[in-house]
Amino acid sequence: MGPEALSDILECFGDIIPVMHDEHVMYGLDSADDAAVYRVSEDLAVILTVDFLTPVADDPFTYGAIAAANSMSDVYAMGGRVVLALNVAGFPEEMPHDLITGIFQGGASKISEAGAILAGGHTVMSKEPFYGLAVLGFAKPSEVLSKDGANAGDIVFLSKPLGTGIITSAAAGNAASEDHLKSAMESMLRLNSGCSGMAVSMGATACTDVTGFGLAGHVLEIADRSGVMMTIDISSLPFLDGAEEYAENWLFPGGTCRNLAAFESKIRRGKDVEEEIFRLIHTPETSGGLLLTAPEAVAGRLRDYAEEHGMELYDIGRVEEGTGLNLV
Repeated sequence: MGPEALSDILECFGDIIPVMHDEHVMYGLDSADDAAVYRVSEDLAVILTVDFLTPVADDPFTYGAIAAANSMSDVYAMGGRVVLALNVAGFPEEMPHDLITGIFQGGASKISEAGAILAGGHTVMSKEPFYGLAVLGFAKPSEVLSKDGANAGDIVFLSKPLGTGIITSAAAGNAASEDHLKSAMESMLRLNSGCSGMAVSMGATACTDVTGFGLAGHVLEIADRSGVMMTIDISSLPFLDGAEEYAENWLFPGGTCRNLAAFESKIRRGKDVEEEIFRLIHTPETSGGLLLTAPEAVAGRLRDYAEEHGMELYDIGRVEEGTGLNLV
């Protein structure tokens, strides 16, 4: 679903938001964050989300595992730990049972890796296969992360390289190398749990995950919700091997154009930002990394922690006074 279609749907929710309000709802329909958050007590908040994908890999096990990792990412983006998951799936009636089993096994393996429990789910007949999870997570209310806490002076970090969307698009057209596709799959399979825990413990101010709206769209979400301007240094952005090559060959998926139409007007673009890179940061990502902001005072500790624990973490910009996204 593109950003414009999502905006239309959210407008439809407008009339029901008041009757669904509750003082215990920390984040819900009116906040447009990555997941719903309900405060149970001073020490416990529950995080609830749902997501699913059409196939992004030929191997059913890998597809199921990526879809599960992608679904759980929203809980990590809110600073929570995943506790419980339910399968959400649809398959064509003629789809071989061994392929369906492989998808479910891949999802179950990733849920187990997260230390969570798979407790059931729901499956329907569908012309196009899809698979994902409804996910329940826990967090302390005081430690919940959101998109609205970035402050001028914060450093902007990204926890995974970009490029899964364009690489899988190139692969669908038999134009991607096996090595490039393998790296993209490994990136999509990697859980965001470690980075989430680090962000909470080190005092990150805002967080989201980079998925369907591309880097530019998700940076703008934090900028808009926090009332700040995000300045991103294009030269500091990490890309998976092959991503820039496929961008130069204009192998962008359809979602790139939809994101450009939705977000381009809010972006100030430096004269040295090449068109291919500009489009690449608007390209949808699958199971992307966490995008987070943190005070400059703790940025060094974040970098050290990531290095000590073998986690990727890239400085990509700063938060400043103003509005929108500034690319330099």
